Amino acid sequence: MVVTVVFGLSAPAHAFDGIIDEARFGGTWAQPEWLDSGHPEDNQFGLNAEILFRQFEWDMRAEPKDDFLHVLATPRFHIGGMVNFDSDGTDYVYAGLTWQYRANDILFFELGFGAGLNNGEDRARPLPNPTRAGLGSSLTFRESFAVGFNLSPQASLVFQVEHLSHAELLDDDSNRGLSNASVRLGYKF
Repeated sequence: MVVTVVFGLSAPAHAFDGIIDEARFGGTWAQPEWLDSGHPEDNQFGLNAEILFRQFEWDMRAEPKDDFLHVLATPRFHIGGMVNFDSDGTDYVYAGLTWQYRANDILFFELGFGAGLNNGEDRARPLPNPTRAGLGSSLTFRESFAVGFNLSPQASLVFQVEHLSHAELLDDDSNRGLSNASVRLGYKF
C-alpha cells in the first residue's frame, strides 16, 4: 500500500497488464568512495526511477526449467534515469535488458546491460569544471548488478551497483566513468 502511494499510482494494477511488469524508485549514492576513490563527483546523491517491462519469452524448450538457460532466455527490457542533486553531478537516462535469477521466494539477483545517455563532460571540450568527471562521450554502456528481496508478492527492496562508461572505445583519456550504488523500492503490477 505504501509503495503504491510512493509511486502515485492511482490506476488499477490491471491497467498495466501486458506491458509494464514493475516500477522502482529510490535513492542513489553517486560515486561512493568505496566504489571509486578520488572521483571528481564523489559522494553525491540523487534519485533513480526505473520501469521494467514483461519478460521476453525466448525459452522455446518443450518443458522450460528454472535454470541458467531459462534465465538467459527471459530478460526484461528496462528504461530508467538518475537525477543528481549536486550542481556538479551528472544526470543520465538508460535502457537495456535485465536478467533475474530467483534464489528462492524472497531473494533474487539481477544483471543488467544496456546503454546510457548522460549530460556529463565529454572529450570534445576541455573540462571547464574540475569537479566534473570526463566521461569521454555522452553515450555510454551501462552495466548493473543487484540483490533484491521480495517483501510481498508486489513489493521488493533492491540494492544495486551500476557503472556507466564508454569502455575506452574512444581514443581519449577522459573515460573516468560513473559508478553508483542505489537502494530502491519496487512495485510489481
